[in-house]
Amino acid sequence: MSKRILVPAAFLVSTFALAETASIDQLVQLGIKNSSRLKVYSAQLTQAAAGQKKAKTALAPSFGIVAAGRTLDKAQTASIGPISLTAAKQLQGRLGLEADIDLDISRDSRRRIEYSEISVRAAELRYESATNDLALDIRESIYRIQQSKEFAETAEAAKLNAIDRRSVIAQLFDKGVLTKFDILRAYTEVSDATQKVTIARNRVTIAKANLARLLELKENELPEITGEADHGWAPSQEDTTKLALENRPDLKEAQTGLIASRLGIRLAGTSSRPQATLGLQSTGLYNPGAFEPKGWNTGLALTVRIPLFDRGQARAERSSAEAKVSEAESLVKSLEEAIKFQVIESLALYQDAQERVSVARTAEEQAQEQYRIAEQRFKAGLTQGSLSPLLELSDSQTALTQARNNLTAAEIDLKIAVTRIRYVVGEKVASEVSK
Repeated sequence: MSKRILVPAAFLVSTFALAETASIDQLVQLGIKNSSRLKVYSAQLTQAAAGQKKAKTALAPSFGIVAAGRTLDKAQTASIGPISLTAAKQLQGRLGLEADIDLDISRDSRRRIEYSEISVRAAELRYESATNDLALDIRESIYRIQQSKEFAETAEAAKLNAIDRRSVIAQLFDKGVLTKFDILRAYTEVSDATQKVTIARNRVTIAKANLARLLELKENELPEITGEADHGWAPSQEDTTKLALENRPDLKEAQTGLIASRLGIRLAGTSSRPQATLGLQSTGLYNPGAFEPKGWNTGLALTVRIPLFDRGQARAERSSAEAKVSEAESLVKSLEEAIKFQVIESLALYQDAQERVSVARTAEEQAQEQYRIAEQRFKAGLTQGSLSPLLELSDSQTALTQARNNLTAAEIDLKIAVTRIRYVVGEKVASEVSK
């Protein structure tokens, strides 16, 4: 009986038509390019930039043309004491040029510009944070695919070994060497191994479907994944915490929101502050009346508005702004504590995965050697105490399959742990993508 350790998972190729190859980083870029969610954040960034431009226009002068006309369809006579005046039938017209500029004496317009700049920065950080979230999900999904494929290969190898054992046992049963119990047990092992293969294949299908969802591709459009992640490093807890608090885009977004909230207090109560506008008007008349000036007339006007009573609107706005500041401060503090915990958790998972890989690799080597000895004993018909060679070989196969699965799980968990550390410290897991 020949032993098969790893069997190519041909069923994976038939299930998904993988015509191209792509590295993990390339798939992350593809997911960022296709993401509908990121397109929403990109649109929000565009809106924030448009709002910034609009805010800046408040300090720019405005220009306009005013045109008006009226017709006297019949003569009109007015008397003032002994004097009578007659307005003849005529067409009168007025054409004017106007220019206004807000003097911003309360600095509200400048505060709105500052607020719009903060809003743009917050939108950029929101986009960056969402990008990192998506990249983390894609990387973890890819690692789960690799894990499930290796589980499937191990299950396939175990199934083929069980089929080989059943064939040998059937021959020995026909010769009267083994009992009916032995042949029934062999058939049961093949059935169990077949079920495990089916389960493993389904896990591959589910893992690939999840990746296709993240990349917004059809399942048959998924490329074959190439390349491995580097997991030979891990910073200290102190360094990781410092990096995380300095670089995390979601924390930066919250801190930016706090700055905007504090600025909102200064913006509150606009209705109670004075406003001043400087205007320039130049007007020309066509066919003016008797008491109207002729030709072009130019004038400069200063308009000042001083509110006396705003029905408590300013106080209400200020109270609302102060509540938003309190909310923003709580959010920043909450995120800082959450990030500190994430640092501790991610480093602990990294250390745990490293130790598990070392232990699982040794256990897999021992299980491999145990299976080799048990196979030799089975062929020779030797027994281990009261344990039959068949049962010994079956147990060895189960132990080997479990050892390989444990090693696979530990290696994938190590990759995921490194990815999570990169995410926790706020490292940009994808290069810049055009927004």
